[in-house]
Amino acid sequence: MKIKKHNFLILLGIILLSANLRMVITSIPPLLNFIQQSLHISKSIIGILTTIPLICFALLSVIVPPIAKKIGNELSIFVSLIILLIGNSFRIFSSSLMIIGTIFIGIGLTFLNVLLPSLVAEYYPNKTSLLTSIYTLIMTLCSAISAGISVPLTNILSWQKTILIFSIPIIINIGVWTPILKENSVPQKEIQQKQNEINYNHIVWYKKTAWAMALYAGLESLIFYTLITWLPTIVVSRGLSSDTGGMLLSLFQFFSLPSAYIIPIWAEKSKHQNTIILLIGLGFLIGIGGMLVNTTNIYILACLFIILGLSATGAFSLLMTLFNLKTTNHQQSAAISGMSQSVGYVIAAIGPVTFGYIHNIIHAWNPLFILLIMLDIFMILSVIYINHTNKIFQ
Repeated sequence: MKIKKHNFLILLGIILLSANLRMVITSIPPLLNFIQQSLHISKSIIGILTTIPLICFALLSVIVPPIAKKIGNELSIFVSLIILLIGNSFRIFSSSLMIIGTIFIGIGLTFLNVLLPSLVAEYYPNKTSLLTSIYTLIMTLCSAISAGISVPLTNILSWQKTILIFSIPIIINIGVWTPILKENSVPQKEIQQKQNEINYNHIVWYKKTAWAMALYAGLESLIFYTLITWLPTIVVSRGLSSDTGGMLLSLFQFFSLPSAYIIPIWAEKSKHQNTIILLIGLGFLIGIGGMLVNTTNIYILACLFIILGLSATGAFSLLMTLFNLKTTNHQQSAAISGMSQSVGYVIAAIGPVTFGYIHNIIHAWNPLFILLIMLDIFMILSVIYINHTNKIFQ
């Protein structure tokens, strides 16, 4: 555990990092119709925009731990925030810069996604579940806010100015992490023992439980990103307004707050997490199954979105908690986080763009909902397998 002079700033920095993890992503789906009409791009390209961060997660997650180990976690996070700010600023000008900016966002978020669980384990090894609860709660709350206010802000301003507004939390975060940079270091002891220490970044690839974790990461992310990308569009296709789609997505995010806080603490206190994943899987089954009914009843849709939000955030919170529960130090946590997110997001990246492509061919959503239900079952089985092992690096 590190003892630092800027403990309050580090805690604040972690909270602000969690606020930025999804805002720049979840603010976009309610605006897809505005962006599509303004930039004259197809649904397939819209799906690609959502998939680009997932591709970055898949390709880059595995290299984050060794880079952070070499230059330090604090500097890695600071540079990632700069990249995130640049990317969010780029994507308002044209379709090509939208793609380039989204790539930058994907790179920045990749580092933050991988390093946040490791950062918690490094600074707060005895409070990992509590801190995980807090940062997933903040992340979910900010996601709900961004999804809910995107369309109203666009109606008042424009979709370009709305996107720029979400750069403000990034700028604040950069300000907080600037003084923390003074604490950035690669401990001398680790440098001296570099040749002899265990290379968890290599070993993790030979662990069956790590591959099960990667499968779980992929499936929960595929389901989540597919839902937040296309649910507002599906609602609009049924004759409801973009405002309604944004409001429902906000419910998806806001009412998932209990899962964000409760799941990490519950998972730590449970000997096994099978009951938790079964409840999460059941929630997906009810929510996705309910969407098979072509209803426009706002109250029914609201209930389905709330159930899906609880399940999606619960699945993510459980994943973040397992990174620390199934490891014994922050190096192991970073290794399994990087590996599982790298492999997992290869799986996740298939979701949004493939669903958009298939819908363009069959012009129907229900077969895709059935596919999501099947993937939900495999997600449940992956966690049951993970729970056969106490620690990954035994």
